[in-house]
Amino acid sequence: MTPLDFIYFVMFGSLVVGFITYNNRSGWLKLLPWFLVLMLSFELYAKYLSIANKETMTLYDIVTFFEFMYFSILYALWAKSWFNKLLTCVLIGLFIFSELLFVFRVPWVRFVDYNILSYFFSSLFLIIIAMSYLLEALRSDDIINFNKNPIIWLSLGLMLYLSSASFFLVANYFEIVFKHQQIIHISITFISVLSLYTCLNIAMLCQRYD
Repeated sequence: MTPLDFIYFVMFGSLVVGFITYNNRSGWLKLLPWFLVLMLSFELYAKYLSIANKETMTLYDIVTFFEFMYFSILYALWAKSWFNKLLTCVLIGLFIFSELLFVFRVPWVRFVDYNILSYFFSSLFLIIIAMSYLLEALRSDDIINFNKNPIIWLSLGLMLYLSSASFFLVANYFEIVFKHQQIIHISITFISVLSLYTCLNIAMLCQRYD
């Protein structure tokens, strides 16, 4: 068992919290524990592929797609201002367009490039959406109730988690320059994932909301 294998227990713990607090949510947010089941299944399958010395790039492309679509649709439904709804819909459209470029095998988009760009666009767009939501909440005259607003916690978790994207995009550089690149990789991965699922747990433990 490697240090990163503890992430599976973190994900499973969040999954349990999600189903225990299942009735606290409604609408698209109620699908969150089922989304976590899907993500955990993907991660376990990726572990199997890794042990079998098979490539996991295609699988993680699928993970990136589902991850982006779930959270972006959640923001589109939750946002109150027309600007945030429009921004989210535009970014969803751009992301789907980038996916279609690969599906139809556009000659100037290589497979490896697609994998990097897909992850980059997903991370960038979700960070923009999360930041836009937080700015909307801060500018609102409504009193922010952290105990009843799960999307604020979700936004914080996503921003902490996705901020690691810049590291993974230059991972090869770290491997060349730094002797203990693996330690850096494990540390950043574990901290970012732990931050996300901690915030997701807090979000799911929020009081009942409609």
